[in-house]
Amino acid sequence: MIAALLLTCFVLFAVELPMATIYFLLCVMNLGLALVGRREVQGFLAIHTTIADAASLEAFKSIARRNMRFAICIIALFIPSLVVGFYLISLYSIHGLVVILVANALLIILARSTKKLEVRARTLSCTDETLRSEYHHVSETWTKKLLPDF
Repeated sequence: MIAALLLTCFVLFAVELPMATIYFLLCVMNLGLALVGRREVQGFLAIHTTIADAASLEAFKSIARRNMRFAICIIALFIPSLVVGFYLISLYSIHGLVVILVANALLIILARSTKKLEVRARTLSCTDETLRSEYHHVSETWTKKLLPDF
């Protein structure tokens, strides 16, 4: 329903306002990146219930790296989205605001549900002491640093 409302707003604005089209494309790119990252974490969790060996740790490192890079891209896309969003509000006041609120609501809902999956992936049990320290390091890096160092 929300997606249909967003699509309707896009169709209404796209003919008259190229900036709405740009905003819509930026939102679609952000949603796409977020969905790919979410799908990868879900796939990892479907296969790995614990960090039992070096292969599962490497799989965890791989999704952590990709999701950290996706986050950088999402942030980079958010900055122009913010500028274009303010421009839409200045042009179309309440209608522009509605488009922005709906688009950002979708991103926030997706981000919150993905965050729960990421927390699950970062808190799996690990029986091997050497793997546990590396797993903890990767988990901490994922949440506290911009770029992967593993």
